[in-house]
Amino acid sequence: ILKGLKNDNLVFFPMYDGVPHDWEYWKNYQNLKVVNFSKALHNKLKEWSFESMYIQYFPESSEFTPGNKDEVFFWQRITKININTVKNIFKGKDLKMHIHRAIDPEHKFIQPSKSDEKKFQITYSDWFESRDEMLENIGGLIKQKGIYIAPRELEGIGHSFLEAMAMGKAVVAVDNPTM
Repeated sequence: ILKGLKNDNLVFFPMYDGVPHDWEYWKNYQNLKVVNFSKALHNKLKEWSFESMYIQYFPESSEFTPGNKDEVFFWQRITKININTVKNIFKGKDLKMHIHRAIDPEHKFIQPSKSDEKKFQITYSDWFESRDEMLENIGGLIKQKGIYIAPRELEGIGHSFLEAMAMGKAVVAVDNPTM
């Protein structure tokens, strides 16, 4: 499709978590300009002589509310990062936890045990119809919490944890792009 387009000014905005990172994939896109939110992908494409621009996104920090340092907001999006991961990170800590159960396609929610629900005083929320509805319902919850667990191993932009950072939360994340 791209080869059939008669335009020299095509720009591609890849999300790090949504594209392969090997030459076999990228060789087909050499004639595109690329805008990257991931420094790792930007550097790789520059090595391959792509025209790539690296940019960073930061939401406004107008609602800076650090929250309670003993309370965690965890959005489980993938199977691998689940309640057991969070328990392991905070082993021996006395914390309250809110779990947002909005799982990515083809992933499975890991239900905390009854004893974990009691120990961490776990509360739950599920997916909402709109961003406004989500902010209305859990925006206040996120503001109360001092700790935000980034929900994936890789991100395209990482909007959710960037918003949490802008609110003053301590963000716990895997050391991968774009975190």
